[in-house]
Amino acid sequence: MDGQNTKVNLDQSLIAYAFLAQTTRVEGDLFSGLMPIFKRVAKKHEGKLFDAELLSQELASLYGLKVSPSALEDFLPRLESAGVVTNISADKEVSQYVFAQIGNSFDEVQSEDIRFVIDAVSDHLETSVTPGTA
Repeated sequence: MDGQNTKVNLDQSLIAYAFLAQTTRVEGDLFSGLMPIFKRVAKKHEGKLFDAELLSQELASLYGLKVSPSALEDFLPRLESAGVVTNISADKEVSQYVFAQIGNSFDEVQSEDIRFVIDAVSDHLETSVTPGTA
């Protein structure tokens, strides 16, 4: 495993852990605990039509979370309840969703804070691990 791949994997794991650690204060199940991660991705696409494939790909690339697009579609009512998506359809028979407008209040931990921690841990690991022992 090369150093770049290790850093990417470490970044994904630490970011996901940081958000999940923050959500331990939230009551609910694991899915509820993942909402800050979903909201972070949704914030980048506010107002655009919901795309389960896009959300799935971004969850995987940013956080290493593998969630199938069909599973995300099955969870649309919960995503709506959590404020990740908004149903814009006037027809009760057919739903059409957009990524919701996400305020900053959902995320007390800012990306700069997480980046600082990741960089500090990465730097420490790079300086403390001797070649051939990792």
